[in-house]
Amino acid sequence: MSGTMLLTGVLFVQSREAKEYVADVNYDETKIPHYDLPPLLTTYSGDTISTAEEWMEKRRPEILGLFGNLIYGRVPKPEIPIQVQHEVVSMDPNFLDGKITRK
Repeated sequence: MSGTMLLTGVLFVQSREAKEYVADVNYDETKIPHYDLPPLLTTYSGDTISTAEEWMEKRRPEILGLFGNLIYGRVPKPEIPIQVQHEVVSMDPNFLDGKITRK
């Protein structure tokens, strides 16, 4: 019986993911500090959004900008434009019975 319990304990420890052992990961929502979301119908400058057009032209781009900065991040523009080159090394114009050309 104790061998079964030991095996179960070993399997439990091995089934945990490596990220669960990281000290700065929080799995307890009660430890999350209070956070108020920004008002959806007020722009950065304090103007109130009252129409759908204002939302699409003003507030929506602001919120998408927050996601771009805080969630996804931004890729910096390279100083020198990236040059892309390719070379066709083989071509089959009869691929898929001539429906497409495979390059």
